[in-house]
Amino acid sequence: MIVSRLPPVLESPVSLLDLFVVLAACTLVVVLLGVARRLPVPSVVAEILIGILIGPSVLGWAHPKDWVIRVLANFGMAYLLFVAGLELDLRALMHRRLRTLLLGYGLTLGIAFGCCWTLHAAGLSDAPLFITIAVSASALGILTPVLKERGLLDRPFGQTVFGACVLAEVMPITLLSVFYATDHDTPAQQLGRVLGIAALAAAVAAVMAFTARSRWMNDRFPPDERPTTQIRIRQTMLVLVGLVVAAHGVGVEVILGALAAGVVVGAVRKRDQSTEMYYAKIEAMGFGMFIPIFFVSVGMCFDVQSLLASPANMLKIPVFLSLLLVARGLPALLAYGGLMTLPERVVAGLFQATNLSFIAAATATGLRLEKISPADASALVAAGMLSVIVYPQTAIWILRRAGPGDHAAA
Repeated sequence: MIVSRLPPVLESPVSLLDLFVVLAACTLVVVLLGVARRLPVPSVVAEILIGILIGPSVLGWAHPKDWVIRVLANFGMAYLLFVAGLELDLRALMHRRLRTLLLGYGLTLGIAFGCCWTLHAAGLSDAPLFITIAVSASALGILTPVLKERGLLDRPFGQTVFGACVLAEVMPITLLSVFYATDHDTPAQQLGRVLGIAALAAAVAAVMAFTARSRWMNDRFPPDERPTTQIRIRQTMLVLVGLVVAAHGVGVEVILGALAAGVVVGAVRKRDQSTEMYYAKIEAMGFGMFIPIFFVSVGMCFDVQSLLASPANMLKIPVFLSLLLVARGLPALLAYGGLMTLPERVVAGLFQATNLSFIAAATATGLRLEKISPADASALVAAGMLSVIVYPQTAIWILRRAGPGDHAAA
């Protein structure tokens, strides 16, 4: 019989029950946020919260170890970094602010590492290097719309903040790949593999650029192609999965391959009127299914019991929230003196201290590799959620009161 040769997932619809619950939760989040529009809770925070609710820590309606959820969540994590890569403009770093931005990120690493080792000595952290890397990032995907909506990306202030966030997206992923991909190779060997992935990404970009300019390809596959063809979307998915597989194959973190895929696609397919439909399709695929599943699964992995086990674990949440502000905000005050006024530096520091997407991806990786405890991971995610709620809103309030000046150095 034909049925006997079907894969188990098709033979047994019950195996999709957890996926149904997760998708229902993803849909419910949108409904709730639509009803409570004035509630200052970003969708990613709401998705993590509802994941906590339906996960093993509370209701137990779905489990993150279900193989369907695990596969889709892992791909959602890769897709999240891929979308972040689409926003990256490496040319934004190649200007005369680069030295200042590198100084600022260096200060971030130094401050974060010193604070994390202090926490480790006080018994509040068991993974100082890992947490240093996790808190050194910024939420580029969350901040970019804020900067665009307020018309700041065209100003020197916004360009500097955007460049700092780009650097804080690339460097933590690279550092995570170098120090935590495997336990068998030295950081120098891992760095060689990272550079190998970068070279492969450059080669893929060259091939994509050639095909994009090819008259033969454009004649046979015009931008307004039939809905059933979607050659550009299929090519994009091929690049994403291919670079993720390549990264895994050489022994570096798959999120590096996903980020590289996003940078490649973003560099080849410029965002303009002719490609808006293409980007809309890419973002619809990600934010319609894969990325929400990842964030809900992060909530499902949230270990409430470990946080409630001791007051010290609960104390980690405000400690890590403060660490984000000190590690990312203080360098803005110290390094951007020649580029911004004091109110602008305060706003830049608050923007840079916003961090959730990378924390979610990093803690998922750390738990898988057993490099971070469940208590530390949950406290970091909780601090990241609070940072997304508190820091950008505070920055916007300061902007309304003072407003960044247009006289910052170009």
